[in-house]
Amino acid sequence: MKYRLSLSVVLATSLILSTTVAQAQEGSQKQTTKKSEKENTSKPIDFEKAQKMSPQALKNQLTPGDLKLHNKVAEHNSNSVEMRTFANRAYQDVNTYIANNNIKPAQIVQDGRINNLPKYNYKSGKFIGVVIHETANPNSTIEGEVNYMYNNYNSAFVHAYASSDKIIQTAPSNYLAWGAGANANPYFYQIELTRSNTFDGFAKSVNNQAYLAAKMLKQNGLAPSLADNNQGTGTIISHNAVSQYWGGTDHSDPVGYFNQWGYNMNQFYSLVQKHYKALNGGGSNDAITGATYTVAKGDTLYSISRRSGVTIDNIKKWNSLKNNTLSVGQVLKLKAPSNSGSITGDTHKVVTGDTLYNISKRSGISVANIKKWNNLKSDSISKGQTLYLVRTYTVKKGDTLYSVAKNQKTTVDKIKAANKLNSNSIKVGQILKIK
Repeated sequence: MKYRLSLSVVLATSLILSTTVAQAQEGSQKQTTKKSEKENTSKPIDFEKAQKMSPQALKNQLTPGDLKLHNKVAEHNSNSVEMRTFANRAYQDVNTYIANNNIKPAQIVQDGRINNLPKYNYKSGKFIGVVIHETANPNSTIEGEVNYMYNNYNSAFVHAYASSDKIIQTAPSNYLAWGAGANANPYFYQIELTRSNTFDGFAKSVNNQAYLAAKMLKQNGLAPSLADNNQGTGTIISHNAVSQYWGGTDHSDPVGYFNQWGYNMNQFYSLVQKHYKALNGGGSNDAITGATYTVAKGDTLYSISRRSGVTIDNIKKWNSLKNNTLSVGQVLKLKAPSNSGSITGDTHKVVTGDTLYNISKRSGISVANIKKWNNLKSDSISKGQTLYLVRTYTVKKGDTLYSVAKNQKTTVDKIKAANKLNSNSIKVGQILKIK
């Protein structure tokens, strides 16, 4: 009896110790989880500051750990994507159809599984814009897409889905989602559009997506601006523009699908602005879309910038404006001109708007050297003219490759390589690049 009592005491003591250890381990695990939730991204940047930064500057803020963790792109519930084209069909204007039929957005609902997803903080503290996606599956329903997302969330997930009759939020807006690649995921709220098989269904679905986009911008105090027309800087951006300006993904949605219905991102942006205006009680002018805009009475650079989504600085730069003064009837460029990017390579073909100063600034070659290497007597250049952006030598009578190389302090092999010469034969008047 005494033996049995002692054994019972030992067993009870062991049980208490085991329970205590288990509770301690559980407590430690909870602390680790809480710690990881607090430290789930690298040090954030200021929300206000982030709104003023370029895509490249924002990408530069991401650490290798950020990029590795958030390198996810939205998947779709389809093994083979059917790409149908409607190029030969003529559709009425989608936004006009929405207005004429007084189509209202659907009620926003939350899926019951919304809090079961990974929770990682935005690099910018809060999202600074909205990515517009489409599912690329003509045969799925919104319920099918949402279920597929939850079953495969470790691969990718988004914040919300819109269809012709529903808006379903699937991830908390105060945490980032994995739908647009490592560079954009830490900064954007993301909405998927399910495909429709009728024009009416398409119109209702984009109306729902635009409404949710406007509502989310309002939530964070963000004004609408279209990144697709502004080198990736803006609060509304297509997945296609993310691929083009942010990188980390190669998707081109929703551009192709929109095009099937005679629609584009400029029109979608106009619809977002309409909803944004309504959510804010009106008071803003109509959206400006297109590559140019003719100044009307009462216009200011600020109002044109807000309505077009193009920054004041870019409007001034692209139109060579020295101040903020505008005149009625003045035509403003609202897209970057073709002669605004950097110039690389040994030659440049002159396009409309080019000047020697402009080419010099973009190529890093002085005006004096451009004139010298191209035998220019003045600053005048013409469209289609090819300019050399490396040192050149014009062959004279009696010249040989050897004498030219010696005179220019280079080698015959270098001259042949730079000019793709297969022999040592040269002609009087021939222009040779000297490297």
